Order: sequence, then structure tokens, then C-alpha cells
Amino acid sequence: MLVRSVSLLGSSVLAAGALAVPGTAVAPVPCDEASLVAAVSAANAHPGSSIDLTEGCTYQLTEALPAISAATTVNGHHATLARTQTAAPFRILRTDAAGVSILDLSVTGGHTAPGEDGGGILNTGALVLTRVTIRGNSTGDGPPATDGGAGGGVFSSGGTLSIADSTVTGNVTGSGGPWARVGTGGFAGSGGNGGGIGVRQGTLTVERSSVGGNRTGNGGDSSAAPGAEGDSWAHGGYGGGIWSTQRTTGTDSAVCDNTAGDGGTGGPVGSSPSGSAGHGGPGGNGGGAYVAGTATFTHSMLCRNSSGGAGTGGSGTARGYDGNAGDGGGLWTGSGTATLADTTITDNRTGSPGTVRPGTPGSGGGIYDHTGDLTVTGGRLARNRSGRDGGGVGLHSTRKQPVAHFRITGAKITGNLAGGNGGGIAVSSVHDTAAHVLADSVVTGNTAARGGGIHLGSGNTVQLDHDTIGGNRPDDCVPPGCGGSR
Repeated sequence: MLVRSVSLLGSSVLAAGALAVPGTAVAPVPCDEASLVAAVSAANAHPGSSIDLTEGCTYQLTEALPAISAATTVNGHHATLARTQTAAPFRILRTDAAGVSILDLSVTGGHTAPGEDGGGILNTGALVLTRVTIRGNSTGDGPPATDGGAGGGVFSSGGTLSIADSTVTGNVTGSGGPWARVGTGGFAGSGGNGGGIGVRQGTLTVERSSVGGNRTGNGGDSSAAPGAEGDSWAHGGYGGGIWSTQRTTGTDSAVCDNTAGDGGTGGPVGSSPSGSAGHGGPGGNGGGAYVAGTATFTHSMLCRNSSGGAGTGGSGTARGYDGNAGDGGGLWTGSGTATLADTTITDNRTGSPGTVRPGTPGSGGGIYDHTGDLTVTGGRLARNRSGRDGGGVGLHSTRKQPVAHFRITGAKITGNLAGGNGGGIAVSSVHDTAAHVLADSVVTGNTAARGGGIHLGSGNTVQLDHDTIGGNRPDDCVPPGCGGSR
């Protein structure tokens, strides 16, 4: 067994091959930046080392630490890594190796250069965070025609990220850059994805942790410059708390009080090809979490999250239309399967579609499922709101996409509100021939313009088994026939 411990100025490394001796005292890294830099450099030269920080110390950093490029354990002992307020922007830490573990540490104040990812931590290897607080970090706004940086707190690209007994809070991604010409056209950048956590082409596991109070940046604004395209197609960042393109697992965790960014503002009169004002961009999807791959949440909570609002239409005598509001106030899931077990989804909402020339309101106040299969076992969906369809749950797919199905068992869907169809559940999958399943569940006290309890799109059917469906307004089900106890 090879055990090495880096301490003091990073130059004290126990001899290779030495055995760990229980009770052996290891001097911590002194509470200053130079000592910490030396310790990281020494650990990189000796894979398998551990770095012990001074208990309770705040290491004030004036520049980024060296990337951790070898398997290393960082024992934080409740220390803090913080960017000095007067320092130029930089992320706090980068990990590029497999076998990196960080324990009992706070990471705060990181801020990346324009458009770069990972405000607090950037990971490209295999990183385990245990009892870590990632607070108050941010990514830079995008340069012209470029998206804002992703992963305001932590960003993982192509590796694995495991978070346990930790807190990710108060982190922000950058807004998209303004309109700029690119080739024969041009565009503005979208807001950065993943206000708290961003994962691209890798896996994410969150256990016994809180992801709260994070937000993504707004879409970039269009320009009135000569020849500019006044419509802003730049969306607000996706995933106010979590954004992930691959397998994501949450257990015994809370994703609450996160917000996705608003769409970009359209250019003023004269900025669009027609000479009128440009239209606003769409709000960000997934206020709490946006998972394009396989999503699994068990014994968890998604609460008080909000998808992004519409970007404002351009100003002038012929004002542009506002953009569309974001979908999925609590959770947005894509083409992969989504499985929720004993999970509570409450008080989430979709963003505003605008007020002067509104766009399309958002769907799926609690959950918006886009073309994937949704399985819900137990748990509760309550008091969620959507401007359009699916106050509690909204499923959507078109003729050209895989059909979304739901199987809901033993769940309580109560007190949800939709401005359009399906206060409790709305399905807009087109001409589906396979039945959805609702078993041993309660759908009561929900409200919508049509189908207060359940609204099924043309050609859809639901198989009911010992359900209680009643007291929804203005009706229990569209088409009729699913009210009462079964």
C-alpha cells in the first residue's frame, strides 16, 4: 500500500512505500496561498498523495490553483478556498485526474473569464465531493455571439462527478453575449447552463445534498447595428440548479429555489430584415433541473423552482413579440427515461411569457417530459403552476419524435394549476396507440382551462387502476370518462 501525505510547504512527502501508521500526526498545509500551491504541485508529482489543510483556514487566492492532475485526496478540515475580491477573474480549482476526492471544504468566489465553464470547480476526470460547500461562484458572460459559461458552481466535462452530504448554493452562470455577425448571418449567445451544477458528456450522482438558490444567465440581446438580425433566438440558460446531458441520479437530496434565465431581448425597430422590431428569445427550461439523458430521483424534493421568462420584444412603434416562456418549472427531462420514486415536487412554476405582446406560456409546472418515458412511484406533486399545459406533469412529443409515455403509481397529484390543458396531467403526444398507466393514485383539486384533472391529446388513452380522480375544475378529464374512484 502506497500512502503519501503532503503537508507544510508541500515539500514534505512521506517516503514512497511507507505504510500508514494509525495515529501518526500530519502537519497541515499552512494557511497561505504559496503553501497551498506548493502542496498541490507536490501531490501532482506523487499520485496517491493526500493534502491536509489547516482547520478552519480561509485560503485567500489571487490566482487559480494548479490543476490537480494525479489521484489526490484533499482533507479540507472545514477550510475555505476563496478568490480575493480584488483579484482578476479565475476559477478556484480544476481536477483532471481519476481518483480525486475532496472532503470538508468550502469553495467560494470563483469567477471565470468570459464564456468559460466551471466558476468554482472544473472537472474532466473522476471527482468525489463529500461534505463540500460550493457557494457564490459564477461563470463569465459570453463574448459577442457566444454562450455564457456553464456550471456556475461546478462543471464536469466527459468525466464522473459524485456529490455527497454537500451544499451547492448561490451560484450563477453568465448571460449570453450580444448579437454579432458570423459569416453571412449573426446571432446572440444563450445563457450558460447549470447554475449550480453543469455536466456535459459525463455522469452525475448527488446524494444527501442540497442544490438551492442557484440561477442561470439570460440570453444575449439583439443589436440595432446595420444589417443585424433583430430577433433574439438566444435562450435563457437551462437548468437553474442542475443541467446534465447524460445519466443523472439524485438520492435523499433537495433541489429547491433555483431559477432558469430569461430569453434575450429583441432588437428595436429597424433591426430586423422586415424593418420592424425583433422578437424576444425563449426562457430557459428546467428551473430546478434539466436532464437530457436518463434521470433518476429517489426520496428527494424539487421545490419552489422556476423556468425562465420570455425575452422582451424589441421596442418601437411596431414592437416585437416577446419570446416563449421556458418549460419544466421543477424538472425538464429529455429523450432518456425519467424515474421518480417517493419524490416530492411542490410549488414549482413556469416563467412569464411576457406582458405586452406575450409569447407562448410554459408547460409542465412540476415536470415537463419531452419525448422520454416517465415513471413515478409514490411521492407527491402539489401546488405547481404552468402558464400553458400540465400544471403538475406535462408530456410532449410530435409525429417526428419518439412518443412520451407515463406510468404513475401510488402518487398524489393535488392542487396544481394550468393556464391551458391538464391541471394535474397533460399529454400532447400525437396519436399515440399505447396506453398511459395511472394506478393507485389520487388526482384531486387541480385546475385548468380544460381537463382540470387530466387532459389527453388526440389518440391518447390512459389505463386506470384503483385511482381517485375528482374535485378538479372545470372537469376531471378530457376526453370524458376517467372521473371518480376506480
